[in-house]
Amino acid sequence: MKRVCLILFLCLGQTISELFQNGDFESHQFHGNWQCNSCQLSLTTDHVVGHHSGMVTHRQHTWAGLYYDVSVSTGKTYVIKGFIKLQNKVAGSMYQTVHVMIKGTDLHGNTHYQTVSEDRHVQQEFEWTEIGGDFIITNQGMTNIRIYLQVENKDTNYLVDGMSLTELPVDSQWKSKANARIEANRKSNMDIRIINGHGADTSHLQIELNQTKSAFAFGTAINADAIHDPAQKGYQDFFYNNFEWAVLENALKWRLMEWTQGHANFDRPMAAINAMISKGIKVRGHNMYWSVDKSVPKWLSTMNSQQLLQAMHTHLNDMISHTRGKLEHWDVNNEDIHGNYFARHLTNPNITQDMFNWLHQAEPGVKLFLNEFNVVSSRYSTTAYKEHARRFNEASVPIYGAGIQSHFDNSHQDMTTVQYRLNKVAETGLPLWITELTVEDHNETQKADKLEDLLTLYLSHPLVEGVLLWGYSDMHVYSQGIALTHGPSCTPNAAGLRYQQLYRKWRTHKTTNLHNQTIRGFKGDYTLKVKSHGQTIETHTFTLTDSTKTLSVHLSGNGANAHSNTIIT
Repeated sequence: MKRVCLILFLCLGQTISELFQNGDFESHQFHGNWQCNSCQLSLTTDHVVGHHSGMVTHRQHTWAGLYYDVSVSTGKTYVIKGFIKLQNKVAGSMYQTVHVMIKGTDLHGNTHYQTVSEDRHVQQEFEWTEIGGDFIITNQGMTNIRIYLQVENKDTNYLVDGMSLTELPVDSQWKSKANARIEANRKSNMDIRIINGHGADTSHLQIELNQTKSAFAFGTAINADAIHDPAQKGYQDFFYNNFEWAVLENALKWRLMEWTQGHANFDRPMAAINAMISKGIKVRGHNMYWSVDKSVPKWLSTMNSQQLLQAMHTHLNDMISHTRGKLEHWDVNNEDIHGNYFARHLTNPNITQDMFNWLHQAEPGVKLFLNEFNVVSSRYSTTAYKEHARRFNEASVPIYGAGIQSHFDNSHQDMTTVQYRLNKVAETGLPLWITELTVEDHNETQKADKLEDLLTLYLSHPLVEGVLLWGYSDMHVYSQGIALTHGPSCTPNAAGLRYQQLYRKWRTHKTTNLHNQTIRGFKGDYTLKVKSHGQTIETHTFTLTDSTKTLSVHLSGNGANAHSNTIIT
């Protein structure tokens, strides 16, 4: 299931200098560049770039490995990229954790460590795996740092190649560029052509275009009880007036819906799903499985591997028997680059790929997703997730897209860095969905500004197909700092008002006198009305896609008594 990557956003005119020497390991002279700490470094002809790579063996400690001492500037953002290939398996381990680390000393002589990136599930079978991420040095005086690799087990030998360290320049024009991409990529043309062979008077005629649905998905997580509780009309009104997609925050999670084996509560989630579908809302399924230990049903812990496998199949089949044909997406095995409960208990490091195949066989029409955190809101898992999704795509697993949670714990993230991380995941070529967007900030103006920045960036990216917030009401969110509305009436705060403004800004509503013209509008579903003296004389619906829509309005009648017949092609 290959897809072509449509991007990337390039900083034209900027020269990016490489700070590593011998990053391709073509030279066996390591003085002044790569060194090995309590290990041995040599060259091998296996490679990603050039003709050689570095081989690290005879490691004496867990922390022993390859390092590079380099000078950097405080306050600047840098990107590390490279490739690692494990050379052997360690008894009792299905995979190894690989960290890219930084060590440095500040102005006062204090030593600081930073984790740049983490990949918990690197296997020998993966061959070459990309590692790395972005970082910024904020400690005063910490301008000479050591960048080093840390592989979990000291008995693991590995190869390294294609190592790179570059500065990530701040793009002060990122937002104007993003808005230009929105204009270019999220809109299409509607050509209005008047055919008036009888000379009808058009001075009293108008055409009205109202967008009723967006091609880009705007949605939110909802509380399964509140969405159909008659006492929570304010909650429901805000939802239906501001969103077209939904995901149940908790009601479909296995642990929460089946506290006792064999007593799953399907009534609660299905009541919410059916209520929303009846009003035209599209719903994502979150989630079929969840790999993190604390999020699996407790009663699974007493099972052997065969019993666990049977319980997993039973859960999937029961779930699909209730939701078949009702859900657009499934997050198949939530956060599986952070958790490994099922892989560990089944001794199957590729169990998530099996889950995708099971679900696809059970319901071929539903789109299947990975879903992860620490991907764009922090640097730790960006590259690991990109590699994870890439392997699924290249293995012809029935994956549709990559879900990116996007929980921001403050309003101060640099948008150039967020864009870099988003582009990194986009290298897979898979469709991207922002599945759980939050901005944690009790300063509502700052939260509104950051929410606008993030929504603008996401809407501008050609591979992002939708954004779902992780709730909005302060009565139904996991943290008050992320809320967009207050009280049972869901009165919007500054961030909520900003979201509403953007939601309406990114839809097209246009009323104009009837004449030949081209109107550029956001892609989605439309209602077209032709009006005479303010009264509707004709109504049509159509969908605006990538191709231009031609609206040919054929007029007949004499004088002010005009009639219209519109043909849409």
